[in-house]
Amino acid sequence: MGSISPDVEDLAEELTLNESYRLLANAPIGVYLSSPEGRFLYTNKAMAQMLGYASSQELVASIHDTASQLYARTHDRELFVRILEEKRQMVHHDSVS
Repeated sequence: MGSISPDVEDLAEELTLNESYRLLANAPIGVYLSSPEGRFLYTNKAMAQMLGYASSQELVASIHDTASQLYARTHDRELFVRILEEKRQMVHHDSVS
């Protein structure tokens, strides 16, 4: 019976996370992560470019309330948050900003 050392398992997990991050960061579509309160925690470069910002950092620093600053209909974000709280996922939903 063989075993894998915890160090190798940790390294494999870290590499998987790094690959996932790289895929999101370089995706050709806008990707973001926001807090329940509506602040951006992360955006990729495509999201920043879509919204006219030079960098992701500039976008994150500029938007303080995604509901009022980005959504055409502020209640859409409230609906998204409610669905995520209830179902823990969102499939086939979109919003027009």
